Amino acid sequence: MISLVMIPLLLSGARGQQLTAVLSNGNSMPLIGLGVGNLAYERIAPAIREAEAKHGVSLLDTAAASRNEHLILEGLAGAARPGSVQVLTKVWYTHLGYARTQWAVRDSLAKLRADNTGGG
Repeated sequence: MISLVMIPLLLSGARGQQLTAVLSNGNSMPLIGLGVGNLAYERIAPAIREAEAKHGVSLLDTAAASRNEHLILEGLAGAARPGSVQVLTKVWYTHLGYARTQWAVRDSLAKLRADNTGGG
């Protein structure tokens, strides 16, 4: 069983509302999520399903260097609301520079089978 510590936050007095930031493109992004980059591989998919179903987590944080995209997909496949979960990933330092960063982003999107990069 995965244990999560959830910090209750209030936004303008509204209970149960998730704290988000509005991005420059008008989309919103949760400010609190589940980091899966350092979880043991066998714990990733169950942790995603539990966090999403029991705690309403809608942000997953990982990195390309973790090489766990297939496990994120597995966890999202069993999620109650898979389309409502955002995945945040990072480019590895060896992929800095315009062309390398573009390649790294495309590679991560392909591995995550992402067909929607902008939301809304």
